[in-house]
Amino acid sequence: MMSQSVLVGTAYLELSSQPLHQQIVQFAHHAVAESTSTELHLLPLFLLPGMHVRDDIPVEVTQARTLLTIDCQLHLKNYLGAQAGFVPLLRRLLSRLPASQRILMAHGSRRFGGNAPIEAMAGRLQALPSYWAIAPTLSTQIKQLVSQGHQDIAIQPYFLFPGGITTAIADEVALLQQQFEETQLHLGYPLSEAPEFIALVLDWLLRGDGVGIE
Repeated sequence: MMSQSVLVGTAYLELSSQPLHQQIVQFAHHAVAESTSTELHLLPLFLLPGMHVRDDIPVEVTQARTLLTIDCQLHLKNYLGAQAGFVPLLRRLLSRLPASQRILMAHGSRRFGGNAPIEAMAGRLQALPSYWAIAPTLSTQIKQLVSQGHQDIAIQPYFLFPGGITTAIADEVALLQQQFEETQLHLGYPLSEAPEFIALVLDWLLRGDGVGIE
């Protein structure tokens, strides 16, 4: 609970004992019973507008609306990665790494146009994009920068939480560091580990202009 009048809960699209729409309905009943509010704001914790954001979550929210038997409005906000504060956050994180060259590393999508947001963000950060699942890979981008004579390279993972992929990225960076001994590779942390991350999420939750899909 953030205050006496605002409740915060979590729900999951996958790996839950209940489908997302049932979790939303259950929390809506709880929220209305615990407060005088009849509005529930839903924030998709996703960095990019993939299939879950564009298709799956709106369908689940629509189902939840049809099942609600109480006076509670569901407001589906735009996904977290659309928050304007993300670029300043990434810029601050990169500035803390002592390097003159930057790489922004995301998972990568094979869907046509799926990586455009990453490439645009990398451009604004004066960084090279790289991907875990597709080309250009981290190894390719680092080899390119090393061949150009760069000796300090910052790598910022574009992942919300630590997990198997971020651990594998750290292992790869360690191997690349051994390969390029004269180059210093500086690996950043997943976004949720930044002190400013929680403030960014709270701002997105509480701002009225964050509603993206009604």
